[in-house]
Amino acid sequence: MPLLSVTQQNFIGNIPELIGCLHSNPIRMSLTAQVFVILALTVVMAIFNYQIRHKDKRQYYPVLYTLFFLSLVSIYYYCFNSQFPIIDNGFGAVEPNLAWFCAPHLVGWLQAIVGGIALVFVIYNVLCAVMQVTAEMTLRANMDKMKKWKEWKLVSGFVLFACVIICLIQFIAPQAVRWALVAFLVLLLAAVVAKAVSDIRHCNNVLYPVLISLTYLAGIIAVAMLTIGCLYSFSVLLLFLVFIFSRAKASRKNVTPDKK
Repeated sequence: MPLLSVTQQNFIGNIPELIGCLHSNPIRMSLTAQVFVILALTVVMAIFNYQIRHKDKRQYYPVLYTLFFLSLVSIYYYCFNSQFPIIDNGFGAVEPNLAWFCAPHLVGWLQAIVGGIALVFVIYNVLCAVMQVTAEMTLRANMDKMKKWKEWKLVSGFVLFACVIICLIQFIAPQAVRWALVAFLVLLLAAVVAKAVSDIRHCNNVLYPVLISLTYLAGIIAVAMLTIGCLYSFSVLLLFLVFIFSRAKASRKNVTPDKK
C-alpha cells in the first residue's frame, strides 16, 4: 500500500499502521503467547549478551546472532498484528495498542505493572543486543580501530528522543502523528544511509557496511515500535508519578524547620 494513501487513514499511531503491512495472525498464536515468546527469547539473549559483554566469552556470538534474529522476527510479527485490543490512552484517544498488557482496565493493576516491567526489560535488552551485534560486525569488518560502531549510539539517542516526541504529538495533536512518523523514518533512513556511505569509504569490502547498516536499521525500528507502544501505555502512570513527586517536594518545602 502506498505510503501517502496510508497517511490518510483515521488511525496512525505507530510504524506498523503507517507502513500498512498488518497481518491477521496467520500462525494462529494468541497475543499472550506471542508476548511470552518475545520475553523468553529476550531473557535468554540477555543472558548470553551478559556473558559476552562482562565475561568476554566471545564464543557465544553465534548464539547471540541467532537469538537476536529470532527476537526481531517475533517482535516484527507481534507488532504488525492487526488484532490488538482497543484501549484508552488516557488522553481521549481510543486505539489498538501493542502494549495492551500494560492497561490496568484490561488485565488489572498487578499484571499491568509486571507487564510494564517486562516491556521495559525487552526494549532495553534488544537495544543492547543491537549495539553489541553491530559492534561485533564492525570488528569483523576491520573497522574497530576507527571506533565506527560508536556512531550508532548517536543514532540510537535520536531514535529514543524521537519516540518521546511522537508520543507527545499523539496527545497534543493526534492527526499529526502520521506525519511525525513519516519525518522520523525519513530522518532515520537518511542517518543510516549516511553512516553506511561513511563506512564504505573506510572499508575495502562494501558488503560489510551495508549489512551492518541493515542489521542496525531492523533492530532499531523494532526498538522504536516497542518504545512508542510503551510510552503510550505508561503516559498516564508517568504523569501521575510526576504529580506525586511534585507534591512530595512541595510538602517538604512547606515543612517548618525544627527550632533549636
